[in-house]
Amino acid sequence: MIASGRPTTRRDASATALGAAIMRAVHQVVDGEPKIVDDPISPLFINAEELRELQYDPDVFLTPVACAMRVAVLAASRFAEDRLAEAYRRGVTQAVILGAGFDSFAYRQPGFARNLKIIELDHPSLQRAKRERLATADVHVPANVEFIGIDLDRVSLSEGLRSSTFVWNEPAFFIWLGLMPYVREAAIVAALRLIATRPRGTEIVFSFARPTGASDDPKVEAARAWLSRFEPGALAKLLHMVGFSEVTFLNEDHVARYLGQREDELRPLRRVNVGSGIVGTQSNGAT
Repeated sequence: MIASGRPTTRRDASATALGAAIMRAVHQVVDGEPKIVDDPISPLFINAEELRELQYDPDVFLTPVACAMRVAVLAASRFAEDRLAEAYRRGVTQAVILGAGFDSFAYRQPGFARNLKIIELDHPSLQRAKRERLATADVHVPANVEFIGIDLDRVSLSEGLRSSTFVWNEPAFFIWLGLMPYVREAAIVAALRLIATRPRGTEIVFSFARPTGASDDPKVEAARAWLSRFEPGALAKLLHMVGFSEVTFLNEDHVARYLGQREDELRPLRRVNVGSGIVGTQSNGAT
């Protein structure tokens, strides 16, 4: 199983997914330049009343905690998308987004991504909600996007992929953001081991939670439901153990580069809980 014993309800999962979309939307309408992720789609996931709140009552989004949460979400997305571009350059042509939620990458694809197969794996009810919002916003679903609706609490990653057009004997890029803390360690190991057995050049980008007191992550309420926490060193050891040849973690310098020179309230984070693992090849590090 990808997940085991996750205590959140499906409504909670939907709210969490929409919350990440709201943070990406806030970045587009409240924050200055440069954008960490240029995302015209996320605001379209938000209904008119929600969007008005973003535009006319921005102060709630400018507190230090809100800004830190936004930077964390956006930096993770930027890191994943930059790594995916690098993976494409080395020949990867399929991407799997685990627990895709309201992720918008597939609907604002850069030029290279049009040559990718993009598989979004998520719970059927959340996928229906996403597709309804896409239709309401008149956002076209590109032909290279495939929806696989499965409950990853009950169905293994292997079963989910076998129900899709995923090509097992070709390298792939996996994005696993926002979910690992809700997954028990044994299930994380199983998922990582499966991905690590894919062909050379396969990569996963993931976010994780650190042990209590060791993280700058501001999501205090969410932390109560977390089932797994890792120190980066222990997580790197785990990734190497299951078969990844190179492990990289996003750091403050990379986030500062994403932020650039700006005049708004966004600031680099001291710790960003995002990393990547590559199978059987060397990369140029974080992009």
